[in-house]
Amino acid sequence: MKKIVLVVAVLLGAATMSAANRVKDNNLELNVNVDKLSTYLMLDATQSQLATDYAEQLNSEIKFAKYAKSSKRARRVQKAVYTNLGQMRYTLSKDQYAKYLRLMNVTLRNKGLDHYMAEL
Repeated sequence: MKKIVLVVAVLLGAATMSAANRVKDNNLELNVNVDKLSTYLMLDATQSQLATDYAEQLNSEIKFAKYAKSSKRARRVQKAVYTNLGQMRYTLSKDQYAKYLRLMNVTLRNKGLDHYMAEL
């Protein structure tokens, strides 16, 4: 009887750890609040519209990376972030872009996506 309880406990523990790892790996989300971003960076109307478009594109690419194989996930996240940074660099002034870079670094770190950037 003790062996059965021990086996059940081990199986439940293994299933829980496996599910926790899947949730951790598939928790790729990066929602950008463009209104707050516009206020922080003091964007004009054109820049704000472009930032909205770029944020939607970034979010869809991050969600697309969520369903990629784990071997390709880091590359897709990195490509999405670097594409967004390139687009924003073209749109923003130097001072605005420097603030945006700092903000993206903090956001990636807080969301746990910074390890995808360091994997490659």
